[in-house]
Amino acid sequence: MMNAFLSSCLLLNVLFACKSTEVKQAEEISSVSFDDSPDSPYEFRKVPHAEIDKYLVPGSDATKTPEALQGIFWLDSDSLADVAITFANVKFRETKDKKTNAIVHEGYLAVFDEGVWSWDDSKKGSQAYFGVGFSKLYYHLRFNEDFSLGVITPNFSPLPRLPRVEIPPSFLVEVLMRKATEDEYTRETIILGKQINYRFRRIVDGKGNRLPVYDEYLSALKRRGLVHARVPKCRNNAESALPTSCAYPLPYKF
Repeated sequence: MMNAFLSSCLLLNVLFACKSTEVKQAEEISSVSFDDSPDSPYEFRKVPHAEIDKYLVPGSDATKTPEALQGIFWLDSDSLADVAITFANVKFRETKDKKTNAIVHEGYLAVFDEGVWSWDDSKKGSQAYFGVGFSKLYYHLRFNEDFSLGVITPNFSPLPRLPRVEIPPSFLVEVLMRKATEDEYTRETIILGKQINYRFRRIVDGKGNRLPVYDEYLSALKRRGLVHARVPKCRNNAESALPTSCAYPLPYKF
């Protein structure tokens, strides 16, 4: 999931020549560990991958998540530092495409926020999360009427004092979710014409029940020697609502 975002950041760094001291300091910090300093709006809990369904919020009717995206999904790829995600903090709205007049389901996923994303407890996971948190990364999601195809657009701040940037799909970067089965999508990332695919598999349903593929998820992590994940927890979140107060201000007005 992070491949497209990192590629977009690289392109922006080339365009803006972002080589400031602030960026260099950020890179040094991210190479060490998850930021648990008191100044961070989040604390990072170390939790067992095997119990990830206790720490992520499954998308459900209660979170008003569309049925096709309910539950918890496993990012089935050996190359990723992010492991499991949900769509529980996305507030979808139904609209119409201005060009085709087709129905579109649109929303924003706060990647860095509590309850929706898990990361390997490793240097690689720390670096990935630091980039996400530093830039306040959102994914702008646009799905067709039956949720068989989705377009994912990174929306982020390249630096704190710069305005947010959204990288529209183009020949440079295009990220898609294409439905393969009722419980699986194929994630397609196309960068400069090169396509990278991996499986996006539901491991917990919208009612919180583990599906048979949960055992495959655990076996795959065991083969990789991965035992623990890190999940962010908003320090000042007095309510259980998602997105949390740590994610504000939001980059959209729905």
